[in-house]
Amino acid sequence: MSTSTREPGGNTQDFASYGAEAFKQFQSTAAMPNIDFESIINSHRKNMESMSIASQAAAETVKSIAQAQGRYARQAIEDMASYARKATPSSSNAQEQVDAQAQFIKDEVQKAMSYSKEVSDIWNKSQDKLTKIASGRLNEYIEETKQMAKGAAKKSS
Repeated sequence: MSTSTREPGGNTQDFASYGAEAFKQFQSTAAMPNIDFESIINSHRKNMESMSIASQAAAETVKSIAQAQGRYARQAIEDMASYARKATPSSSNAQEQVDAQAQFIKDEVQKAMSYSKEVSDIWNKSQDKLTKIASGRLNEYIEETKQMAKGAAKKSS
């Protein structure tokens, strides 16, 4: 199959060359923006790097919270075992047993509140870090876009 064609003037010319020439003529007469593909690719690379950093930060947060939960669970089990050993009625004084139970419950609630604060602090620090990563990259992207637009405007002038 031939790639030759007859153009309107009657001359035979290679189709690919004819198309390329026609596009060059169109591009030179039409107001087409000059696109800096290297800048666009570089910008997207930075976006992917930011997403990777954010993913790592999120994974670290999950790991930290899981470690805190493990510590809390181990401590709760140890505390319950210790209480169970101490709670064996050695005296028949019911008031002492009620006081011991009340103290145990009070201590465990305080530990649970402390644990909740620890998890909340881990979560808040993570959210601050992720927000800084995202907003920092967004601000960079806005500046990159402005620079690309200025560059395109200069090239088309």
